[in-house]
Amino acid sequence: MTKTELQHLQELQTLDLKISLLESDKKNKPIALEEKKEELEENEQRLKLKQQERKDIKILIDRKELDLKDWEGKIAKLNLQLNITKTNKEYSAITTEINSFKANNAVLEDEMLALFSKLEQTEKELAESEKKVEQLKKEYESLGSQVEAELVEIDKQIQEIRQGRQEIINKLPSELVKPYERIMLNKPDRLALACVIDDTCRGCHMDVTPQQVNNLLKWKPVSSAEKAIIFCRSCWLILYLYPSVVPQIIN
Repeated sequence: MTKTELQHLQELQTLDLKISLLESDKKNKPIALEEKKEELEENEQRLKLKQQERKDIKILIDRKELDLKDWEGKIAKLNLQLNITKTNKEYSAITTEINSFKANNAVLEDEMLALFSKLEQTEKELAESEKKVEQLKKEYESLGSQVEAELVEIDKQIQEIRQGRQEIINKLPSELVKPYERIMLNKPDRLALACVIDDTCRGCHMDVTPQQVNNLLKWKPVSSAEKAIIFCRSCWLILYLYPSVVPQIIN
């Protein structure tokens, strides 16, 4: 391997790392959108429950109003009977019944006051919930448009990088490309090259044998003849000696 070939491999490594980061970013973009969707759906469900709560309170108020009118009608009839009663016993019985209905009405009125107060609070909470849902809908739609645009841009960047990647591959012999690609397929961190510093592989931090170091020293560009690739015996990355250009991500 010549110095130029090593530089091409390092350039290739840098592009592959950029592609890996972009693909990871592309994968994560919809996650934020899905989280916003879940938040919206949860608030929509709360809104439905609050709407049902308001409906139930109104139904209960209507029923109690009917009961109140019914008992008031009964009291009115009893008052008519009271006016035409002939005996004290009948008068006392009717009066007791009237007082009983009035007591029931008093209880109903208190219950209705409590329900009206609860309805007022529910209406307030419902208005806040509706406002929250509308806001989340706008945020979800806005985020959806943003994510869509970002995904298009990411795809564009990946395509451009892949074109540059292919140009570099075209400059390299297959004897270097094949092992590099094989390593990349099995490396989730997208690293195929490892620098050797102080007789240590920086890919796995394991010692490199003296013989491997000697072989790497022979790679210095004193000749254009191809040299065999040397792999780390622990992590099986392609080794090269420092100082060489270490691949970096360029944003």
